[in-house]
Amino acid sequence: MTLNWKRWLSLVFIGVLTACSGLAPSPTPQPPTPTITQTPTITPTIIWFPPTETPQPLPTRVLEPTPNLRPAQGNILLEDAFSKAEQWITGTLAAGNMAVSNQSLTLAVQQSKASLQTYRLTNEVYGDFYLSVDASPSLCRGEDTYGILFRLNSQWDYYRFLIRCDGYARVERVRNSQTVLMEDWVFVGGNTGALANVNLGVWAYGSEMRFFVNDFYLFTTNDPVFINGQVGFFARSIGEDALTVTYKNLTIRALNPSEIPPTPTWTPLP
Repeated sequence: MTLNWKRWLSLVFIGVLTACSGLAPSPTPQPPTPTITQTPTITPTIIWFPPTETPQPLPTRVLEPTPNLRPAQGNILLEDAFSKAEQWITGTLAAGNMAVSNQSLTLAVQQSKASLQTYRLTNEVYGDFYLSVDASPSLCRGEDTYGILFRLNSQWDYYRFLIRCDGYARVERVRNSQTVLMEDWVFVGGNTGALANVNLGVWAYGSEMRFFVNDFYLFTTNDPVFINGQVGFFARSIGEDALTVTYKNLTIRALNPSEIPPTPTWTPLP
């Protein structure tokens, strides 16, 4: 009895399950959820080493020789070591002293705001030439001035190449004691004052005159008034102090006209 009851119960349970299985509706299939595809963001590619244009070669510069601004120098016309005092105007004046000694010519201005000038007494005249001389001022301040007289026709008629102790240069024409400016003060550079050794140069051909300090070209002037003359030297004190300038190694060379090229266009060195 007991076994039949358990068997019956099992059959009932199986029937219930079978009945439930037949009654339950089948689930409706759902469509698959679409997958959203993200559009990728375009990131610019960094070019770390961009290509460069091939540089074009520069044209080769043709180097031209520096013009010789003191050309055609020929024979020595005068080489004066200042060993003969009688060849120069010397002596003691109210403004100071002028003396030839120890192979040098010294102008010592002792009076305030005074000047001295001297020239050769041998009556040689020079027209076209290159003149070179060494000047050594020992007492020289500010606007005190010294320099060369050339193409000198008298003590009142000449050209004058001046150097100032503060480093400037100038050229004048003196005619009948009247001064005419030919080139105003130009800065030279370097030491031209006390204890300096300054080489002064003048290249003169016809009306054209070129000026040099320590072998550096300064400027060119043109003037037809004086075509030849003697040479001399000059010193002037601007203030109350004395001025002393010594000149040495005067040399004058002739110019060979056939060797003089056309005048170049030239810019002075700074």
